Amino acid sequence: MVANRRSSIDIVADILRLGESNKTRVMYQVNMSHAQLESYLIFLIDRNLIEQKTDPVGKSVYSPTEQGQVLLQHIERVQLMMGSDS
Repeated sequence: MVANRRSSIDIVADILRLGESNKTRVMYQVNMSHAQLESYLIFLIDRNLIEQKTDPVGKSVYSPTEQGQVLLQHIERVQLMMGSDS
């Protein structure tokens, strides 16, 4: 099966794979608009999958929580089973 668009699960996995990142890095690495990014960050924070921290210069950075890392492992296992290239 070939899909042209990423699913929400693919996007969540891409965000979690980045580890600790600022908004700009997430936006460019995951290839999404600022509005999409805001929506996903809120979704992930509300579900305790990522946490927002402040770096030494006072900028926000986001990193996966332990629960987020577990979710990423599950997603990757399913993707492997399904033969996904994500």
